[in-house]
Amino acid sequence: MIHAGGEVCQYEDVKEVKTPDPKGKHYPIPHHVYVKHVREVINNSGYAVEEERHALSHEGNRYFGLFNLVNPPETDVPFAWSIGLRNSHDKSVSARLAAGTRVFVCDNLSFQGEVNIARKHTKNALGDLKHLVGKAIGQLNDSLGYEETRYRAYSELELDDQDAHDLIIRAIDSKVISGSNVVPVVENWRNPPHEEFEPRNGWSLFNAFTEEHKNLKSVGTAINRGTALRGLMDSASGVAPYAHSEEVV
Repeated sequence: MIHAGGEVCQYEDVKEVKTPDPKGKHYPIPHHVYVKHVREVINNSGYAVEEERHALSHEGNRYFGLFNLVNPPETDVPFAWSIGLRNSHDKSVSARLAAGTRVFVCDNLSFQGEVNIARKHTKNALGDLKHLVGKAIGQLNDSLGYEETRYRAYSELELDDQDAHDLIIRAIDSKVISGSNVVPVVENWRNPPHEEFEPRNGWSLFNAFTEEHKNLKSVGTAINRGTALRGLMDSASGVAPYAHSEEVV
């Protein structure tokens, strides 16, 4: 989301940004080098970049990027990962990477994902960057394996209308939805908007919720409700929780 002074641009524009010289303990990482390292690690890890977007603000001193990926061929899930990037030359933020099934990158410095790493702009930052990005992609692979387990468990959880209605009511207590969302979620369950969600199982109910979450105007609320939804459906389908962490170096 670019609305706080940033401008969408091409990668060639990112390459044209001049990186300031080091000053004291601050060693800026060139934006385009950061992007290049991320691309290399993505390709070497079996993923492919399907789409990428770039933006700059503050006269090129701040960079924001988003990569939508294609999963490795052997992966059996009906969704793919996205990776968000952020970097600065003006000490405003560290170099950061966020990855997940849904990430949020904004030029107002809001930045969220399921897997997160951050690197301060110190003397050895550039040398450490590739290792850290590789580590993040490794976490992504682990998370992808977990998501495959989750998808299978949801798909194998058979539900009738009574089961689904009970989970929808429990979703209010779990803050997955508010009372005003009950009717749309029930309608999505009874009349799925997509053919893929017609089977009467946990995956279809999960998507009945997320279809309604698309109407939320607050990204933070959508992410929080999505996390709560996974907790509810994990419990119902017997999936053990998965811990996500952030590393700052």
